[in-house]
Amino acid sequence: MRLHRIALGAVVASTLALTGCGATKDNATTDSSAGSGGAAKPATGLQYMVPNAPGGGYDTTARAAAQVMEKEGITGPVQVFNLPGAGGTVGLQRVVNEEGNGQLAMQMGLGVLGAAYTQKSKASLNETTPIAKLIEEAGAIVVPKDSPYTDINQLVEAWKKDPKSLSVGGGSSPGGPDHLLPMQLAQTVGIDPKTVSYVSYDGGGELLPALLGN
Repeated sequence: MRLHRIALGAVVASTLALTGCGATKDNATTDSSAGSGGAAKPATGLQYMVPNAPGGGYDTTARAAAQVMEKEGITGPVQVFNLPGAGGTVGLQRVVNEEGNGQLAMQMGLGVLGAAYTQKSKASLNETTPIAKLIEEAGAIVVPKDSPYTDINQLVEAWKKDPKSLSVGGGSSPGGPDHLLPMQLAQTVGIDPKTVSYVSYDGGGELLPALLGN
């Protein structure tokens, strides 16, 4: 599971202002003041897609970013919506299908990149245009509250004794960050990554209830 550090300060807001208005060419201001140092009009009609279930990192980030854009006057009201499926590639396919639609943006990260690769998605990220980097995130390993493991050393020792006895859940498809983190840890402590029992969930919104429910 990943802990997301949302850093949506003035620098990020400025980045979105420059790129967001450029992306919504149909709503770009035609006011002559824009070309003479005047303030540009807010972009309107923006749709912001989250390509997995509500409650996960992409969802939280998109809704926080939408609030900042609205508050800073970069955009008018932003419609944030979820289109889950296939590790984010269903949403990716829609973005590609709507080529030329400057009012549609998608929140994504390495999870979508990994899913596109491992699932051999027909839609490619090369067919999209990156707009802004919003966050950096730290990887975290968590267990249920009543787990017998209270620190990483206990967990690793039990894992090394019987790698298949512990399931590792992640909110991304194989190839995404939630998959790569435990595989890198396994390799570091001497466990063959091929023996790790990895369970993929469609985002943190689905992963969290499974974790809390043991």
